[in-house]
Formats: sequence, structure tokens, C-alpha cells
Amino acid sequence: MTPYRLLLSRVGLSQADAAALHDVRLDTVKSWCAGRNPAPAGVIANLRALYAFQRRAADEALALAAKAPEGAEIELGYAVDDAEAQALGWPCAAAQHASLGMVVARLGRPARLVPRRVSIFCQLDHLPDIRKMVSACFFLLTLGTIGPMF
Repeated sequence: MTPYRLLLSRVGLSQADAAALHDVRLDTVKSWCAGRNPAPAGVIANLRALYAFQRRAADEALALAAKAPEGAEIELGYAVDDAEAQALGWPCAAAQHASLGMVVARLGRPARLVPRRVSIFCQLDHLPDIRKMVSACFFLLTLGTIGPMF
């Protein structure tokens, strides 16, 4: 087990996802995971930044959900593929799904997962370097109000 492999697991990326994220060959990622070669510090920092981003997105989503009226159904929109996730600012769908998993685990009320294509998104340019355009999902409350996840 290596720190790189643990971080990769924590952020929900496959080795193929990681190779695409870091713009390296799959063999390179496999070597980092196996410990044959150490992952560069910048690569580790990138995964740490992704994890922090996922947590921040989940925390903001939970804060928004806490404002929902009692009994309102909460829908979590998810990217259906990597292309859609990347258009929304995530490195891949798995990274966005990992953040949604954090929300579901801590939500404390029922939620319904829906394909992201059925909801709306917004852009925030104050978010860090993962990608400037970010909008993992939205909460669509049954009372008709719509609020962005972050």
C-alpha cells in the first residue's frame, strides 16, 4: 500500500482515471500504486486538492440541504459519464460521484439520485485549480425551489 494508492481510493478514481488526470501513461500510475516508483509531490498535492474540493462541495451541499423544508425530497444530480463531469469541472464522473457519496453518507434523510442532464448548473470562478467551471450537482426540492450544490 502506498500513500498515492490510498489517496486514489479516497477520491474515487480508478487507475485509468488517474492516468488521464495526471496526463501520464497507465503503467506510470500502476507503478506509483505498487510503490515501484514514488509518485511526484505535485501528483500527491493534486489528489489532496481534489479530496479537499470534494469535501468542500459535500459540506456546502449538506448546508444547503439543511435549509430544505422538512419532508422536501432532495434529488442529487450526478454526471452520467466522464465527458459530462469534465464539462462541469470534475476530472471524471468517479470524482463527482465520490463527493456525492460523502453527501449521501452524512445527509441523514432520504435522497434520490438522478442523471445530471435533467438539472441545471451554474458556474463559480472563485473555486481552486481543479477546474474553474464547477457544478457537481443540484438539489431540486419538491417545493419547486432550486438551489446549487456549490
